Amino acid sequence: MNINHLRFFLAAAEEGSLTAAAERCFVTQPTLSAGLKSLENQLGGQLLLRSKQGVSLTSFGNLQFRTCREIVHRANRLLSANKDDSLGLLRVAVSVVVPVGVLSAALDEYLVPTGLKLRVMEIENSTAESVLQQGKADVVLYCHLGAAPAMSLALGEDCFGLAVADSHPLAARKRLKPSSIANESMIVRMHSEETDKATAVLRSNGLKPQVIARVNSDERSLALVKAGLGVCVMPMSMAAEQGVTVIPVQGFNYRRSVLLQWNDHYWGKYFSKV
Repeated sequence: MNINHLRFFLAAAEEGSLTAAAERCFVTQPTLSAGLKSLENQLGGQLLLRSKQGVSLTSFGNLQFRTCREIVHRANRLLSANKDDSLGLLRVAVSVVVPVGVLSAALDEYLVPTGLKLRVMEIENSTAESVLQQGKADVVLYCHLGAAPAMSLALGEDCFGLAVADSHPLAARKRLKPSSIANESMIVRMHSEETDKATAVLRSNGLKPQVIARVNSDERSLALVKAGLGVCVMPMSMAAEQGVTVIPVQGFNYRRSVLLQWNDHYWGKYFSKV
């Protein structure tokens, strides 16, 4: 079995497009299609449904996906261990939403002390776990909602509220109901991990506030809030920002953790005593 054919399958399933999968794998589409056909023949079933809209997993493909991903993950770890240990290299992926202070603390306390040369890349928060699983990084630092996965360390925790300018009428409130936001102009942090959940809470209360800005930066979000242009769902820790008040909202009960997560090769060698 060709490990590259497994990579072709994972790329096609995750991208939903043979064209995008071929670009991701740096091969031509005919090469990718031939590899997928060979893999299907070896496994004895159709893995993907092909249509004008793209590709999707068949029931058989869905059953095989996790196993194939684990095989590729293990192969990537093996190659990474052999190559990167000889170079003394640790590849660190950092989410764009991780606060600068947390990144600095993680570097000083956990990453620099490994004695390895660090190579740091910036990633979108939503891709953090897949970057680790695909062997593109050895360690990821990102924000996570819910229970922490294995081989990870929580470096900080935060809950969410509604950020308003200090001069806003709501700023004096200690807690808000979702209905309090009904007539507010919303600033949406597109890069944030809680956006979809906050939207679901508002919609479940029959609310659809007017969105006046969609931004990919906490700094710009804060600037717009401070200027009084709108309100924004943000971590409570941002309440320390001068000119902005962050108020708890009923129903926004989820919390985020800033996690340092690593693959099991580096766990056993550098982080098992963390």
